[in-house]
Amino acid sequence: MKKTFLFLLMCFLTIAAGAKIKVLIVDGQNNHTVWPKSTIMMKQYLEETGKFKVDIDRSYFTWKAEREAEFLPMAGVGETKNLKEPKTDPAFAPDFDKYDVVISNFGWKAADWPETTQKEFEDYIHAGGGFVSVHAADNSFPEWEAYNKMIGIGGWGGRNETDGPYVYYSNEGELVRDTSPGSAGAHGPQHLFPITVRVPDHPITKGMPKVWLTAKDECYAKLRGPGENMIVLATGKDQNEKAPTDRHEPILMVLEYGEGRIFHTTLGHDDYSCEGVGFIISLVRGVEWAGSGKVTIPIPDDFPTAEKPSSRKFELNASTPVQKATKKIKKKKEKFASKKVKSKEWESLLDEDLSNWEVWTGVPDPSVKGLPKSYTIPSDGKPVNPIGLGDPKQIFTVSLDKTDQPILNISGEIYAGLTSKKTYENYHFTMLFKWGKQKWAPRLDQKRDCGLLYHCYGDHGAFWNVWKRCLELQIQEGDMGDLYILKGTKSTVRVDDTNHWDPQSEKTALKAMRSEDAESPHGEWTRIDLYVIGDQAIHVVNGKVV
Repeated sequence: MKKTFLFLLMCFLTIAAGAKIKVLIVDGQNNHTVWPKSTIMMKQYLEETGKFKVDIDRSYFTWKAEREAEFLPMAGVGETKNLKEPKTDPAFAPDFDKYDVVISNFGWKAADWPETTQKEFEDYIHAGGGFVSVHAADNSFPEWEAYNKMIGIGGWGGRNETDGPYVYYSNEGELVRDTSPGSAGAHGPQHLFPITVRVPDHPITKGMPKVWLTAKDECYAKLRGPGENMIVLATGKDQNEKAPTDRHEPILMVLEYGEGRIFHTTLGHDDYSCEGVGFIISLVRGVEWAGSGKVTIPIPDDFPTAEKPSSRKFELNASTPVQKATKKIKKKKEKFASKKVKSKEWESLLDEDLSNWEVWTGVPDPSVKGLPKSYTIPSDGKPVNPIGLGDPKQIFTVSLDKTDQPILNISGEIYAGLTSKKTYENYHFTMLFKWGKQKWAPRLDQKRDCGLLYHCYGDHGAFWNVWKRCLELQIQEGDMGDLYILKGTKSTVRVDDTNHWDPQSEKTALKAMRSEDAESPHGEWTRIDLYVIGDQAIHVVNGKVV
């Protein structure tokens, strides 16, 4: 079995000869106001080589997007909400496994990704995914330990000697790891500065001149971090009279994280910086290497030299897939929107603060960290009591999708229930639902499981120390729509001899399995409808009464 799994994994990660490398650019929050444009610039540079297929995923909450707002819709991600300060998007969850390489265009002060997304990204890179950190992406996420190992060295964000050594080349050509105390991150004024290739036989730098000039850019200095499994391919020397250091600072780096390949470039401060041929070629070659382990893109004739810089004025090419991608996504959004019920009589039950609901949190698994200080854990380390009313672990949160529709995000880290404060009768309840990826103990090896509970009554915690007495419309992988009864509730339902619902049968039971499987494939939305009329209820999955 282990051999079979490893073989399948290897097949998944191997790029077929001639196939395009699938790239995902993630962005949304960056102190460099060029970011909406630089994302499109990088996408176009990559796709113009004919070797890449590039998608973009963006946090719903954006920051510093005003200057280049005209480029926002070109990403094809739908509407976003620009804020005065960075804010975590709890629904930010790219499907990393669909891609060979992920490029980060996040920057300084970018809000943390959700914990589950961080863990999925770590697993993706460790298993062999590629990653490219561009310019201020090495300012991001100073508290994320695995991320700092991926980028090797970073700056700002409170980084200091506790995060690792300064790494640089001395003027005598010696690679130095300096553990002296001090903050991380500095640069002088933007200017053209020389890049010195330190590893001329690496696939990314092979064929580059020994020394070449950047376009107008920042020469990052005083970067520090773990620097594990890191090779400095090229360095830069700040030429300003008041340069922050008198040494050669890392500019192009490659790293390994598990089985993953990582390319780190500190170039790309503004649009004119990204127009530099040195930036363009090192980027596309770095992405190719991160995604395939080899480089086939040649060094062009207009590559800069030690005496002459080189830039290419960026012009949006309407014939590139940049424009086509925007149109494709719009069609997809229209199709999705048509599935939503629109009626003035409908009452939306979700708002950002979940003001229509109360949360009861059950007994945490021993593996759960960060519990409230007021919660008592027995000496054997095995919790026995529910946490009770409240949601200290933020199991339930609300975000907005690209069309400003509220989405309820359920982490599932602890068994918990979300109960409406208002009671209802003779109603039609509808929702769209899809599974995430994260699993938690004690259900790591079990099906993902949720449920729509109705006719709830009595005290919280009656069933499994969590839920009230109720009926349940089962929402479980492969078992969507079953009827269950919780803690003494009763029902009468017609079933066949295998206990599946059969409206024509004379046989009855207290509970029933669905009559057919109508659930959408994993990762796609499933529509759930519950009709309650008097003492009767109807379960509907994707338009089918089950």
